[in-house]
This record gives sequence, C-alpha cells and structure tokens, in this order.
Amino acid sequence: MSRIKEKLAEASAFLQGLIFTAEQLTNPQRWERILLRIFERFIQPKPENTDLPAPATG
Repeated sequence: MSRIKEKLAEASAFLQGLIFTAEQLTNPQRWERILLRIFERFIQPKPENTDLPAPATG
C-alpha cells in the first residue's frame, strides 16, 4: 500500500509543479511535459556508439 501512496504523491507533486508553471507554457509545451512524464520509463537515451564507421558519401 505504501508504494501506491508514494506513486500518488509523485504524481501529485508533478501536477502541482505543472500548475505552478502552466501559465508560462504553451499548450504544446504542457503536453510535452505531461507525455514525457508518462513515457519516461520507456524513453531511453540512445547510447553513442563510436565503434561504427562514418557513412560513405558519394
């Protein structure tokens, strides 16, 4: 049960922060923040792989 309370508290804190800054953001910026928060667990930064050769040009 404490895990549920923890997640609800995190969601509440996020929404309170969004409400605080919402007037300064455009609608697309608000949605971007909301969607990034929802999908942050699934969006992983792509590691830079320097072992790959540069693409051929020509």
